[in-house]
Amino acid sequence: MLLAAGVIPGVILSFRATRHLRGSSDEAEAWGEQMLGTSWATAFIALALAISGLAATLDIQEAQVVMWPAGPVGVVGMINIAEGVVRRNQLHYALGSWLVIVAGAALLLPTPGPFWVLALAGGLGYVVAIPLERRRLQRAV
Repeated sequence: MLLAAGVIPGVILSFRATRHLRGSSDEAEAWGEQMLGTSWATAFIALALAISGLAATLDIQEAQVVMWPAGPVGVVGMINIAEGVVRRNQLHYALGSWLVIVAGAALLLPTPGPFWVLALAGGLGYVVAIPLERRRLQRAV
């Protein structure tokens, strides 16, 4: 119930904000941006349900220990891939691809391996992306 109380207003506000930003974009582009914005809430709700359901159905509570850190990294990676496609941004696409691979690889290791992989390899992706994004933004100006 609390999750819905936070998600529903966020989705409504994102639609309203996008409607006000349409000035320079066409309707199809604005619609894509709206859907991309709402995908964050949808993906994380689905992830929470999937992890909780798997742990309860399979009675493997230990799975949550690695799924909760790796799952969100995978979701963020997939949304970054989508942002890269919608916004034609190769850096977002590459970072998202890296994060999805890191999240999947982290699940192959026994604990505490996933945490090290997510922290070091996932963090490295962002460390590499920061100067590349700065350079991209400077070129755009």
